[in-house]
Amino acid sequence: MRNSIAIKYFTLLVHLVVLGLIVGGCANIVPPSGGPRDVQKPQIKEVEPANYSLHFEAKKVTITFNEFFNLDNPAQQIIVSPPMEKQPDYVISGKKLVLKFRGSFQANTTYNIDFGNALKDYSEGNIQDSFKYVFSTGDFIDSASIGGRLIQASDNLAAEDYSVMLYTDLSDSIVFKSKPLYVARTNKEGLFKIENIKPGTYKLVALKDQDYDYLYDAEVEQIAFSDSFINMYDSTKTTNFLLRGFVEEPSKTMLLDVANPQLGLIKFIYNRPIQNIKFDADIYNKNDIAIVNETKDTISYYYADYTKNNTVFTITTNGNINDTVSKELFFIKENELKDNAISPLNASNILAKMKEKQDLSHDIFKPYVLTLTRPFKVVDLARIRLLEDTALKEVKATILQNKKDVRQLELTYDWQAGTNYQIEVKKGALLDVFGQENETFLQSFMTMSKQNYGNIIIHNKLTRDNFFLLQILNEKGQKIYQKNISLNDLDKTITVPNLPSGYYKILVVEDLNQNGRWDTGNYLLHRQAEKIYTFGDKVFLKPGWDADIDVSL
Repeated sequence: MRNSIAIKYFTLLVHLVVLGLIVGGCANIVPPSGGPRDVQKPQIKEVEPANYSLHFEAKKVTITFNEFFNLDNPAQQIIVSPPMEKQPDYVISGKKLVLKFRGSFQANTTYNIDFGNALKDYSEGNIQDSFKYVFSTGDFIDSASIGGRLIQASDNLAAEDYSVMLYTDLSDSIVFKSKPLYVARTNKEGLFKIENIKPGTYKLVALKDQDYDYLYDAEVEQIAFSDSFINMYDSTKTTNFLLRGFVEEPSKTMLLDVANPQLGLIKFIYNRPIQNIKFDADIYNKNDIAIVNETKDTISYYYADYTKNNTVFTITTNGNINDTVSKELFFIKENELKDNAISPLNASNILAKMKEKQDLSHDIFKPYVLTLTRPFKVVDLARIRLLEDTALKEVKATILQNKKDVRQLELTYDWQAGTNYQIEVKKGALLDVFGQENETFLQSFMTMSKQNYGNIIIHNKLTRDNFFLLQILNEKGQKIYQKNISLNDLDKTITVPNLPSGYYKILVVEDLNQNGRWDTGNYLLHRQAEKIYTFGDKVFLKPGWDADIDVSL
């Protein structure tokens, strides 16, 4: 009996071990991969009524696909041309898409429904980006077409998602009050094509239509337009139009935003440059300071009364435009002021929390600019020292406060290449707008080596008699050089020396009114934005080399 039990127990144990091996083995088996990834876009099996139908009167269209699909953002992706008063309803039923029309059609008109990127397969999101449904309410399908490219006038980059429109009403006011007869949308490359156009004379306008209503909101939406009307015939197939989009200069000065980003600072942001501004506020103190930015559309107001938690401003701009603003403020108690001492700003314009900061790329041909968190007065210049090299030897620099931005100290010195420097600002050297002394802080930096510099040499080969601006932008898009150039310049070679190695962009800007800057356009005045020509999208200046650029128009 004892043996029998032992045998049964041993048999059960074996079974359990075998079962464990089976289960364990199953857990480690890699499942089938399912085959290669589906890269096929949805295919259309049937359309009822048929594509390119004539004498069209149907109230719905049924499109059958070979697989299940999604309809992504139809209100923006699907373009109906000519636009209908009421957009169709789009209903998905299994593998079918049903378009239900909700209004009447124009007589003897060809309609083009471009699905853009709206049709995607259900599993992988593959896009059916080539399907258009075309029909005519008349005897034939109109066949004329027009195409081209649209760029941003300010930088020549491709302008995506513009509505490009044709009107038979040639008046300027039509874009404000009526929808176009034909419309298409620009793609990522700025390309557009309007098809199935009937013969006639048209006005060509494009909008960055933010609300998709096909109406122009001046000074808010971007616009582009053709200088001349376009005559279309049955056989017309034009593909070389170049349009340049721009935002018009605002006609009225408006206060866009009032921000309090940090203790003691209020920013007033306007929609256009302002000529003059006057503040009246209950926080006003004689020590307050206002700084206007380079584009003159933002005023940074540094106020001394840090204990106020709110204020009301009355602002007068350009002599006659008044705004009243109530603003909640950051505030602290007087005993907390020591924790908010003035300090340097780092490269990201965030308060530096460290005792010492390091800047590794100072240009030896420029002053070193030390920007602090708020305006100050230099109380004791002897407490500011410049120390050179690892030995920290004190050297004599010219130290001045920037008159335009009183948050900045500028140090001018005969910088040695590839050398470490340290600025030491001792306690009590500065007195900020709060009337508080600075605590001691250090700013460390290293200058670039001489081998890191090169020269850009511009060869003026202009053949057009006009006024132009030569501009050089660095890889951050900042303008580092500008010069007036023309066909009649005696000196045809312009050398811009001692530029740090890196990428640059060379621009020649039309300056038709000779005001020294690029000007945008105006639709109602029929004035295009001034043209910008790019010479070498990215010019790489190698260390120790010259980059020669021919400028010819």
